[in-house]
Amino acid sequence: MRYINDLTSDVSGYTKSQKDILLYATNRHWGVPTFKIDNFVGGAQFTPFGKLRQLLLELGARENMIVEQELKIERVKLEIELEKERISLATSPVEIKIHELNIKEKERTLLNQKNNVSLVYEERDKYMMLIEKFNNSEDGKLPDGRLIMDIIGNYEEEERLEAELWGIRLGAQAAYDLMFYGRVNGGNMEAIDQLPKEVREIALETAVSKAIETNKHLDALQIETRKRLELSDSDPALWEEIE
Repeated sequence: MRYINDLTSDVSGYTKSQKDILLYATNRHWGVPTFKIDNFVGGAQFTPFGKLRQLLLELGARENMIVEQELKIERVKLEIELEKERISLATSPVEIKIHELNIKEKERTLLNQKNNVSLVYEERDKYMMLIEKFNNSEDGKLPDGRLIMDIIGNYEEEERLEAELWGIRLGAQAAYDLMFYGRVNGGNMEAIDQLPKEVREIALETAVSKAIETNKHLDALQIETRKRLELSDSDPALWEEIE
């Protein structure tokens, strides 16, 4: 959090504890949770390369947003100073009140902008933390031991990993078709057929293996859960313990 907002409203009837709660609520930014970023932003990319690339893309976007928001904050600060200068030059009481009102409005705008940019700062920190965590994990390494981060920018390496990504991505989509409908739908099969032969093989192998492994896992869990539920029904002592 790069900006801390003080309470500016009337809190004369609040206890210190209530003021602390309000201050926390004012400064707490309910951005995207780290868990969601890790599993549903980066994790949705199917391969380690895809995950890192998406995290880097999001990190860069947050940096651009911060720069833009900081410029807006500086502009509003200058506009407030300009209104104060106008007050010093004004002779009409009404004109002074209008400038004072303008200052209050701009201060409110400034407060909102600080809240917004603080949220983006926090999200940038989360993306940076996840990238460093990724780089220090086994997922962050290629089979030959090199860091994926180190080959970012290498056109040939990126193209190779991009091809692998599409093979696994389309294979996973085909696996869902096999699991739920028993066959690959036309759209997914058409996309797979457009892949180079070696990437198409990755997609088809991924589709079949993922469908079989997932169904086997679900079947095993179903059997285990059914046995557990049957045991619960026949064991009154267990229900008494729960109650």
